[in-house]
Amino acid sequence: MNEEALKSINELLELANAIELPREHKIQELTKTEEPFHIYRAIDYFETGCGRKIYLQISLNNHNKEHYEQEWKNFVNYEYYLQGEERLTEREFLDRYTRLIPNMIVHLLREKSLTIWQQHFHFNRS
Repeated sequence: MNEEALKSINELLELANAIELPREHKIQELTKTEEPFHIYRAIDYFETGCGRKIYLQISLNNHNKEHYEQEWKNFVNYEYYLQGEERLTEREFLDRYTRLIPNMIVHLLREKSLTIWQQHFHFNRS
């Protein structure tokens, strides 16, 4: 490739970067000021002889928060496990539990059309 072509490519890349940066900045600012679209809850409990239990819930973060809170308590259905509840950010939740989330749920999350999803796993290696 000749020098003129390389110069043109570099100029185009600089122009593209100049356009993209403000857009990304705006998205980050919106994310910081707005409440998250979903609430991510998890309980990851391990007890010798009983195995490992994982409870996961993703629910909308809207005016029905109390309803989803009650759904969570009914789903877990054991007060002792609720002591270990974590409310995670979307990134933390997906980093930890991606392998346990079905592809369809990930698709609904991206579309922001998921209302509530609950899953309970029990692993025992005895």
